[in-house]
Amino acid sequence: MNQVNTVNCQTMPRARYTWDASQCFPFESTWSILQKFMGLNACGARDIQREFGIASKRQHPQNWSDRDRNLHGWGALNPEIVQLSLNLTDLQMRTARTVDYVRPDEAKVLASRSLRICPKCIRGGFHTPLHQLVFIPQCPLHKEPLLNVCVDCGRPTPLYYLSRQSFCTPYGCAECGAVWWQRSRVGQMTEGEQEERVRIMSEIGEWLTKRREDQTIEAQISKLARFIPDENEFQAYVRRLPERWADVLGVSAPQQIAELREADLHVTVEYMTRSVDGPGSSRSLDNRKFFDVYRAIRRSLTRRVHKDHQKCFEKMGRGLWFPVTARELPVRQFCQEAYALLLWRMFWENIDVPQKFFSRQLLLIHREIDFVSDRILSGISQEAAIRIFGLECLRTYRRCQELGSLMRQKEHIAFPLYRLNKDRAGEWVVKVPKMGNRQRLHWWWPRRWEKALSIQDHESKRAA
Repeated sequence: MNQVNTVNCQTMPRARYTWDASQCFPFESTWSILQKFMGLNACGARDIQREFGIASKRQHPQNWSDRDRNLHGWGALNPEIVQLSLNLTDLQMRTARTVDYVRPDEAKVLASRSLRICPKCIRGGFHTPLHQLVFIPQCPLHKEPLLNVCVDCGRPTPLYYLSRQSFCTPYGCAECGAVWWQRSRVGQMTEGEQEERVRIMSEIGEWLTKRREDQTIEAQISKLARFIPDENEFQAYVRRLPERWADVLGVSAPQQIAELREADLHVTVEYMTRSVDGPGSSRSLDNRKFFDVYRAIRRSLTRRVHKDHQKCFEKMGRGLWFPVTARELPVRQFCQEAYALLLWRMFWENIDVPQKFFSRQLLLIHREIDFVSDRILSGISQEAAIRIFGLECLRTYRRCQELGSLMRQKEHIAFPLYRLNKDRAGEWVVKVPKMGNRQRLHWWWPRRWEKALSIQDHESKRAA
């Protein structure tokens, strides 16, 4: 490795190279840190592999696999050697990888394989792993669209790997050789601007970390529904609900997140139920995605209940366990899981009694049910509206389970659909009475769920 001596740089214990730790910042990516190291020492990818790789692979960098070179994690790099040699803080190490913000299995789908850059950040010598997350379309700092092409020649950026192509030009394009980093900009950022950058990145990173550790309400609902039976179905799950867990508008800009906490979002969705001899298909309205989400959730919940409660579901649905006399009450059998699923389906499919689920004629009708969105607020994307709908379906199921626990104490079993409408009106969803074959639903999204009022708090404040 070529040795470079500069007066202002801090020489690390290894005398073979030079390094300036003051040029690295919190939330800077591993790729960015290694690019700066390469620029100061005129070295290449194999030199970095030999210097910072794990002992078993350090001497043979040509044999590194794609997994070893992948910079979403540490790959075959030794993080202890990297931290000690480059004098990085614990905060810098905790925020340098993409998998610090999403789970390793999620990174296969939610992290870009190619380098994504913000033109303004890259000119200042900064790149963050948040830029690699595909559900973040804009730089959180500058609101600039993230690019996977060179800003000079327009050719694709290299893969996000520790490879010869990615590390042929420090902070530059492998195709045209253009250098994106303008070193004259280093040091121009004031202390206040640096604090603001850390604050914005910390806000996004904190929420993603909580989500990664299943600490958000959305994660609890997802865990409740057991939406992912195993890890092999993860990619199909992401395609089914692409942004189910992301923020409503995406984590594209902290300003939008701040506005979201202070304002209510309103989404109106209609769905049409058709009789066998009714009008033609409503698919011409081109909004079957809502029903696809509902059907996917219904399939998942039904499989879960049928696995252990199939007989309970059928007997309770057909009314075979409903007591008639006081003598039958002590021996009544009640299944809370089957009750919750029946009530949940009755709410979404406009069924007044559960026995209708077992009618041959109505089975034909339910196969042809369609959800139709007649208006979506201009400030919200369709993916976000679909996500709201999916979360609302799961949240309604949790409420049905709560009603099931209450119904266990009652003498007579009932399916109080009015309770679902009344409890949720004003805070989450209002179900307008059915007109003909059209059913309209309104959602109010009051700030973020972490800060939203509970139903009881909302009713008490409204009464006051």
